[in-house]
Amino acid sequence: MTNPLLSDWNTPFALPPFDAIKDSDFAPAVDVALAEARANIAALAENPEPASFANTIEALETAEEKLGKVLSVFYNLSGADSTDTRQALERDLAPKLSAFSTEITMNPALFARIAAVWEQRDSLRLTPEQARVLMLTRRGFVRAGAKLTGADRDRLCTCGSAMAGAARPASGPDLRRQDARPDRHRLRRHHHGHPGHGGGGSARRRSRHPARRRGRHRARRESLNDAAIPGHPRVPQGTHA
Repeated sequence: MTNPLLSDWNTPFALPPFDAIKDSDFAPAVDVALAEARANIAALAENPEPASFANTIEALETAEEKLGKVLSVFYNLSGADSTDTRQALERDLAPKLSAFSTEITMNPALFARIAAVWEQRDSLRLTPEQARVLMLTRRGFVRAGAKLTGADRDRLCTCGSAMAGAARPASGPDLRRQDARPDRHRLRRHHHGHPGHGGGGSARRRSRHPARRRGRHRARRESLNDAAIPGHPRVPQGTHA
């Protein structure tokens, strides 16, 4: 039987078919989506063509599309209706997503391509939106440790893995107390949650999806969303991190 999380959604507004999705669908869907994302990233990093905005920055933007789709459904659902099963899934996913995040940010070939596009940014005639996406992409990698070498690089990878393993969502009575408490700040974060960011704030805090940890996808998507708002101030081309 086809996993509904990996199928095209012929639904109003392309909403997830929640009535067809079972908790048991998430783990295999994440595995498939992770494998696809890894293959996309590897192809991007090993591309023999000279680095360009299209074959590097744009390609990176869509490399994890299926993974983002699956995780957005899971963390929205888990944040709105947490169960013991979904909490267990969150714990199982944390080290997998942490390892994947580290693979991306510590991929020297990938960062070399991003750096190459950055170095030639002034001659690329990028739109203001493209220039900002490039800046945010490079900055996200640098802040995540992409330029580290030797012992510093190894220590960062070790710390990241340890933190992912130590992170645990609330459970049992603690979780029920949190869900019952009318925390206006938590409710406000849920209200402003964006599907592309994996749902509401509560889910994002527990998920530690690679996009949230790196701040890379969120920053790029926010810049694209901002650019689509009439009257939103544009960032001058070539703005630095």
